[in-house]
Parts: sequence; structure tokens; C-alpha cells
Amino acid sequence: MNASRRSYDLLDAARAADVRATRRFTPGLLLLGLVLMALLVPVLLVLAAVAAPKALAAAVGFIALGAVTGSQTLEAQAGHWEPRDVSDDLTLMDIANDVPFDQLLRRLPNRRTRAKNIKVEYYRRERVLPRLDTISADSSAGSAGAPRTISVSNAALWKPNDVIEIVGSPTAKNLYVMSVDVSGGTLSVVALPSGVGTSEDPKTADTLGTVPALTEDAVLARLSTTKSTGDSPSEPRANQSVKGFNFCELIDAVVEADEDARRTQTYSAQPEYQIRRRETLETMRRDANLKAIFGKRSISKKDGKLVYTQDGLRAHVSEPVFTFSDGSLTESQLIDLGYTAGGNSGGKTRVVLGGSALMKNFDKVMLAKMQHAESRTVAGVQTLRVETRRTVLYVMLDPSFDSMDLAHEGVCFDPDTIKKAEFRPMENNPLKYKAAGVADVEGEWFMERACVEVHNPETLIWLRAT
Repeated sequence: MNASRRSYDLLDAARAADVRATRRFTPGLLLLGLVLMALLVPVLLVLAAVAAPKALAAAVGFIALGAVTGSQTLEAQAGHWEPRDVSDDLTLMDIANDVPFDQLLRRLPNRRTRAKNIKVEYYRRERVLPRLDTISADSSAGSAGAPRTISVSNAALWKPNDVIEIVGSPTAKNLYVMSVDVSGGTLSVVALPSGVGTSEDPKTADTLGTVPALTEDAVLARLSTTKSTGDSPSEPRANQSVKGFNFCELIDAVVEADEDARRTQTYSAQPEYQIRRRETLETMRRDANLKAIFGKRSISKKDGKLVYTQDGLRAHVSEPVFTFSDGSLTESQLIDLGYTAGGNSGGKTRVVLGGSALMKNFDKVMLAKMQHAESRTVAGVQTLRVETRRTVLYVMLDPSFDSMDLAHEGVCFDPDTIKKAEFRPMENNPLKYKAAGVADVEGEWFMERACVEVHNPETLIWLRAT
């Protein structure tokens, strides 16, 4: 784990969010239930002799409508025309295991941010610069004390004053970068002295050595950036900021019902309208979960071709993927995944989402050889927690992969580096056709415009059981 950055435990974060959600919704729902009961009991007693079954059904439906997601009933919304953010309410639904990625983005603290435009621009703040480079063309030895130009594979990695070690050549002197030609892919270097000489300035020719002959593919390591006394400070070298962007896409659905549907009871104690409403929200959340992982394709208005207008996690993953033989995942490979996912930056928490066939491999190795692996719930999602020296893995089944015919695949990511950008949070807008004199129908229009920000794509690992 990188000591410069304090990681957090995913379970602790989810528990804190659960406490806040409980404090936010439970007292309000309890108070609402008590007030409704107090108001409805006298009415029910009066109507019992006349229309007991119908009145009782309406009362039960009236209470149930507000209890499933913590939202107001249609009757209670009369006169309330402003859209209401119901994103927090959605996390209390009982489908968290069907939409784990969407659940984590909505429930974990500091995972949601407001977008100012449909096009979301952000900085990938944590892209760590590599320390290794290679020689791209053979070069002969230079003259004693003289600079030598060498060709490298990644000249943009280097800055003047950098110190280079020639890997695999312990007797060779370290090199000092005098200047960089990024377009030409070359460095002007001199050989540093070995602590012998009269000058304190490494640029002074009488103390410099000879740049040795270098062959193609020889490995160079960036040790540090050194400065002579009096030189101005250099820019930070640990991270490289790269600007990224994504597009917030609209997902929406309408729930409508006439008076009979709002009062009709079906196989449960809930009115037909409430069942339609719950199923619509479940479908929307599955859609949001799918697009956050795999992105969304739309038809271009210019040429009618399919184009990606919203990038999901998959678009940010670079090959190769982490692969293993289906049905034979070993404990050693699981440890390898933990160390590969940990990398050299960020926190130590990683989340693994995958299809049913991939998860079967994890379940087998955990149950057969790792009885200490903990099974628990994070933000309402069932997960297995596996800890290595470098990384803590939270393994979760995501049905979205099965729906994309990718049951043998999955993704591993750092939750610290992913956020949900919301241009328009999930809202419900009452549709009052009856009040407008259009039809004897009432309903709601649910909508959301959002996308995912991936601040460190290098921490993403695609998994595949072959």
C-alpha cells in the first residue's frame, strides 16, 4: 500500500452510509406511518359497514405505496409539481444483488458528483509515470567528459536533470539528462562521476565520465531528479494529469394507471399501480448498471451509424486481460490477482464484478481452500472478502455480464478512482392527466442523466475464464 495515501475499508464506508440512510429515511417513514394510521382508523371504522373490503384495500395500498421506496403516494403528491430526487430511495430496494455497480455508486460516500453539463470533463489525477524506458537504437560509446545523444522509446518520460541507471550494468556510471528532444525521441546525457573530483556541479566537464555503448532494448531506470545548487525547482514527477470526458445519457420511463388499476389488488397486498412502479424502477436500475459497465450505443444523426455516446468501464480497460483456465482457478492465481490489482498507487481496496461462470471459479477456490474468506454484505450487496498483503478484494456477482453473454468475464477496479457524475439525478415527476382534463389517468415520469468518471484507468483489470 502506498503510504502517501490513506485507504479506507469498503465495508466500513458502506456501514457509515447505511447509518446515514437509516437516520434519513427510517424516522420519516415511521412518523408518516403513524400519522396515516391515526387519520385512517376513524375513517375505516365508519366505512367498514358499507364498503369494508374496498376501503380496507385502499388503506393497505395507500400505506404500502410509501413503504417500498420511501416515496410519497400519488394522493399525497397532489399539488406537488416539483421533481424529487429519489436516488437515495432506490438503494433501499431489494435488488442490490442484481445491480451491484449501480448500488455502490449510489450508496458509498462521495461516489456521486453533480455535473454542470451533459458533457462531463474531468482530470485523471492519478496516472503514475513509469520509471523504466528502453534504448530504441544502438549507440556507440562517447568521449570522456562529453555529452552523448541516445535514442529512447519514451522520450516524454524524461526531464532535464533526471538521473538514469543502466539496468543490468552495475559497473556502468549513472547518466545525467542534459536535454530532451521529445519529437526526435532522443536524450542528451553525460556520465556522472563516482564521487571523485573537485567540482560540485555535475555539469562540469572535468569530473564527468564516458557514456558507454548502449544496445537496442537496453533498459533504463529513472532514479531521481537532481539539481545543482541555485537551480529553480522542477515540476512534480509522480503523477501525470490527463483530461478525460464522458457524456451523461438519459434513461427514463413512465408509469401510468387509471383509477381501477391504482386500487386493484393482485397477488400481493399492494395495488396494481405500485407493482408497476416497482418493476419500472427495477428495470431502470438494471439499465443504468449495464450502461455504467459497458457503455451505451446510439444512432448517429449524421450518417445513421451506431456510435458510443457514453463510455462505461469496459472502454477504459487496456489489454491484456487477467486470464485463467475455467474451472481451475487456483489459490496462487487469486493471490496474483490481488498483487496485480494493487499496483503501486491508490488505496488497497479493490472490487471484482463478474458473470456467473466467473464467480463459480471464485466460489470453488474460496470454499475448497480458503475457508477463512469472509462472506458479508456491503451496501446491500452480497460479497466475499479476500485479503492479501497488498490488496483487499471484494468479489461480487453482477448479472449484467450474463445479459451481455459474458458470463465468463468480469472487471476489477479501485472504488476510490470511480465516480458517478449526475447532470440530472434520478427524479420522479408527477403526471397529472386527470387534473389537466386529458384522461382519467395519473402517473409518474422517472428520469436520470448520468455517466461514470474513471480517474485512473490503469487500475482497471479485465478478467476472463477461458
